[in-house]
Amino acid sequence: DIFTPYAVIEWKTSSEKKTLRLTGVVIQNTDNNNEEQDFLACDGAFLMIGATPNTAWLLDTLDLHDDGLIRLNSDNETNNVGMKTLTSVPGVFAAGEVIDTQYRQAITAAAAGAQAALDAERWLRQQQQQETTTGKKDDNLMMKPQTKKHQTVDRDIS
Repeated sequence: DIFTPYAVIEWKTSSEKKTLRLTGVVIQNTDNNNEEQDFLACDGAFLMIGATPNTAWLLDTLDLHDDGLIRLNSDNETNNVGMKTLTSVPGVFAAGEVIDTQYRQAITAAAAGAQAALDAERWLRQQQQQETTTGKKDDNLMMKPQTKKHQTVDRDIS
């Protein structure tokens, strides 16, 4: 079963033969002000993260999709080769649930974070090489706020 929009309030466990086992969770609906909690018996759980991307603070800085996810420049021909996590601002990379339209899992967010770190390292090396070759810093590499209008849309992913 999928329970959304619920938050896990408490993990219930038991210990058998020095092994900690999940026996259930206490959950609470996050859509209303009702503080009622329910117990759900289970022996396993698969968590989804970032049902609503926390990107509102980036509205005037990065290109976002209508659903609030960060738009990547991986298909843009002006993008540096192989940098799939580059955003609309040079030197700014994004990963995790703020770009993931499908899985939104902690494990995929961690993997995307590793990709973004590698892309950022490659980008920094390219900037250093360009500066060494030309003797000039690129003033366009500084993050400058952009004025953009975006619509934030809440969506149910159940």
